[in-house]
Amino acid sequence: TLSLAEIKIVTKAYNDAVKAYNWQKELECLASLKLLYSREGDREKDTRRIVAKWKESLEKNIKLHRSKITPVKLRIYSEDLKNCYKYESEYLFESFLFYMEWDRPNKERFYHPRQKQLKPCVDALQDLADGKIKILGISMPARIGKSTIGLFFCLWLGAKNHKESILLSGHSTALTKTFYGELLSMITDEKYNYRYIFPDAQLADTDALGGGIDLGEPKRYKTFALKSIDQKISGQVEASTLLYVDDLISGTEEASKPERLDNALSRYLGDIEQRRTDNVPLLMIGTRWSLNDPIGV
Repeated sequence: TLSLAEIKIVTKAYNDAVKAYNWQKELECLASLKLLYSREGDREKDTRRIVAKWKESLEKNIKLHRSKITPVKLRIYSEDLKNCYKYESEYLFESFLFYMEWDRPNKERFYHPRQKQLKPCVDALQDLADGKIKILGISMPARIGKSTIGLFFCLWLGAKNHKESILLSGHSTALTKTFYGELLSMITDEKYNYRYIFPDAQLADTDALGGGIDLGEPKRYKTFALKSIDQKISGQVEASTLLYVDDLISGTEEASKPERLDNALSRYLGDIEQRRTDNVPLLMIGTRWSLNDPIGV
C-alpha cells in the first residue's frame, strides 16, 4: 500500500501538473493515487476523495484531449471513468443515475438529457438521503420527469437499506401499479446496471396484486410497498426508510372541488402519514393543481 509520505509526494506532483496544465502528468499522478481506491478500502474518506479527483480529471481530459489519446488508453480511461461512477453509486445519487444508464443509447437515457432541469432536484434528494433535511416537497409542471426521478431515488435508497421498508403512495391504484412496473423494470431489466451496484439487494419477492417488492430476502414489511390513498393499509405496511407520496391530486378536475381536496388530505393524514416511523424522511412530489393541494400543507 502507499505510505503517507508517498501520498504527499504524488499529491504535490498532481497539484503541480494541474497548475502547469500538463494533463498527461496529471493523469499519471492520479493513476498512482488510484491505488488507494483498490488497496485502501478501510480508508473510506480518502478513497472517496481520490475517486472524485480521478473522475473529474478523466472527464476533463477525455473531453479536451480525446484526439491525442491512443485508442487503447481511451478504452482504459473510459472503463476507469465508468468504475468511478460505479463506486460512487453507493453514496452519491447522481452517480447512481449516470451509472444505471451507462450502457443505454444516449437517446434512450432518462437523466442525462434532463440533467440541467433536474439537477436541483437531485441535489435536494441527496440532502434528504444524507439527513440534512427531513422533509422535501418537489412541485413541478407535468411531464418534466419528477416522478421518474422520485422512483430512481426510492430504488437507490431502498437498495441501500433493503432490510427496511419504503411506502410509496399516490392518488389511485392505477398510478401505484405504474410505479410498481417501473421499479421492477429498473431492478430486472438488463438495460439498467442495477445488478452490478447492489449485488446483495437483488430481487427476492414480488406481489403484483398487493403492491410489494422485496430485495435481499422476503420480509413482513416489503422493501417497497405501493399503496394508493384509497386503499386500506393498516397493519400491512411501514415506512421505516422513506415515505414517498406522489400526486395525491389527480388533476385540475379534482383540484377544483374543495371537498375532494379535503378528502385527499384527510386520507393522507389519517392513514398514509401514520405509517411513517419516527424521524423517517418524507418526500412529496407532484404537480400542484391547487393552493390547497396536500403537498403545500
